[in-house]
Amino acid sequence: MRKTLPFLLLLFCGFLQAQNYTFLKLNQPYVELVNPVSINQGEIWDDFEFPIAIPFTFSVNGQNFQELIMNDSFITFEGTLSEIISPMGNDLVDRGFYGDNSLSPLSYKIEGTTGNRILKMQWKNSGSFDDTPLAMFVNFQIWLYETSSIFELRYGQNSVTNSETFYSGEVGGAIGVTSLDFDTEEFSNSLFLIGSPASPTITNQLDFITGTPTDTTVYRFTPSALSIGANQRNIALFVYPNPSQDVFFIKGLTDNQTYTISDSFGKVIQKDLILIDNAAINLSNFETGLYFLNFESGNSIKLLKN
Repeated sequence: MRKTLPFLLLLFCGFLQAQNYTFLKLNQPYVELVNPVSINQGEIWDDFEFPIAIPFTFSVNGQNFQELIMNDSFITFEGTLSEIISPMGNDLVDRGFYGDNSLSPLSYKIEGTTGNRILKMQWKNSGSFDDTPLAMFVNFQIWLYETSSIFELRYGQNSVTNSETFYSGEVGGAIGVTSLDFDTEEFSNSLFLIGSPASPTITNQLDFITGTPTDTTVYRFTPSALSIGANQRNIALFVYPNPSQDVFFIKGLTDNQTYTISDSFGKVIQKDLILIDNAAINLSNFETGLYFLNFESGNSIKLLKN
């Protein structure tokens, strides 16, 4: 039986708009996971829900999580609001659905060392429920980065020749991130991609990308200044000047705190103690770019180094 994906309810529900992420399109080689943990264990799948423990705290739209649910074309995080990250946004199914053997392995793997780990989830050779012969397929991954809470949607080879069939009458998939309040049926913090997969733009309303992202396409979503941990809503921390060429000053500390600085890929490149009476961080030796200042209290602040 074909299911209705949660985010398709957006067509009928209200929106509370905010933009908690900055978006960047990249091109990087698509590499299949080596010796990953199998999710479907060779079983034919459709409309599944598989919980995965995250070995680090990962933030989505300001909520912190250590578990997610992997579905047939998206992942969800259950909290005060449900958070949905959608790399494909249609009703996918095992291409062995009409046979006796699974043809579409689902898997995940955790790579890297503590402080720099990445949770990688992989959908391989997945078909569309609406493509009755299951002739078309897609390959994609979701990467969740420790410390920075960046997530990436990575796309491999596909054979989608008829978008209307593969995407249930739409021009493409619903690709992006959103919060959902099941009680009020309101969506918020929504960011979806529209336009060409080669150069998409963003919208705060439900929409669909036109076509299928090609092999080597990477969509990176980086938490913006609005995407902060719950603790920061109660403890106001400010950094100035920001951007800066060298020294960033922190205002609002109530005690000495350990902090880490990570780059845009989530790699921790500095860890130290910051003191109330000397609340400054010198990045003069760092290259120009985007960094994330993370405190043990849970606060996370974006730094722009000139």
